Amino acid sequence: MSRRLGHHLVDVFDRSTWDPRDVSDLSQAIDAFERAVVEHDLQLAASMLDIDGALLKVEPAVVSLDRSGWLSALDVEVVHGYEVLERFVHEDGDTAAVFQQIRLSASADGADRRGVETMTDVWRRRPGGWRLWRRHIVPDADLAADERASGAAAARAASARDVNSESATPAASKATVTEIAAVLAAIADAGQDPNELSMEDVEQYVQAFRAMKFDA
Repeated sequence: MSRRLGHHLVDVFDRSTWDPRDVSDLSQAIDAFERAVVEHDLQLAASMLDIDGALLKVEPAVVSLDRSGWLSALDVEVVHGYEVLERFVHEDGDTAAVFQQIRLSASADGADRRGVETMTDVWRRRPGGWRLWRRHIVPDADLAADERASGAAAARAASARDVNSESATPAASKATVTEIAAVLAAIADAGQDPNELSMEDVEQYVQAFRAMKFDA
């Protein structure tokens, strides 16, 4: 069975007629979870998520949250605006797929989440009613592009810091043949038998030799 629900706001949900222990109607279950997100009702959200529920987002980077992580994300998110633009419901026995576009404005830990998101939900009918098993999110294209650009800029800055850090310290690579020969000659000149040294000893001498050259 398939049906299309048009443009609507969240306030269509009548909580007075709904019992989280027995959600036999899929539309009530969808509206209940929607209300839980908007009203920051973690108890209601937890009652609607399947025992192995999970959320996946692939843009601008892959994010996968299990049920516990999903609830934690909902806990820190504050929703300022939430409007359903399109919703298509496909129900087949004890499984249903819901495809929807949401105009969202929210914030979490100082980061904004806004624009039109595309969500695909998979619901399963359990003994206690319908439960949300999976949610796949495609974020607003412009926001994803901005986040990718910000992430790329941060990666370039981190790479530059690493390069500067490496150039400011002596190299930590393995000793070259020339360095080993110079160290062995210096040890022999000091009256010590180079044959008594292990390779680990030689490596340590080389690193000390490099540090002296760097400091000089």
